[in-house]
Amino acid sequence: MRIIERLISPTPPFFAKLRNIGLVLAAISGVVLTSPMALPATLITIATYVGLAAGVITAVSQLSVSDPATEAPTPLEYKEPEVSIYKEKQAALKNKMPTIMKLMHAFDTRQPIIKKAYGP
Repeated sequence: MRIIERLISPTPPFFAKLRNIGLVLAAISGVVLTSPMALPATLITIATYVGLAAGVITAVSQLSVSDPATEAPTPLEYKEPEVSIYKEKQAALKNKMPTIMKLMHAFDTRQPIIKKAYGP
């Protein structure tokens, strides 16, 4: 996968949050470094390192890609598997339904099954 494709593809939620945190830290570092007031050297050094770390965090987080094959589906995206034992049993029951309905009708009308099967 090329870098352009990685930049365009969706980012996992964790890395999206991490990217936003990195952007905020980079902005704070930029404000401290470009401040017109005289600041202590240690604060300038810390702001420089925070800016560097924020840039790396943002770049790595933006380039991470979510893989739909390995990602667990969210409850809203969950789809039942196409072939399941339940569907096979349901199809088999649907094929037997006319026979079952005849039996249920015979029991419901209190008529003997033999009389119903062989005529009036």
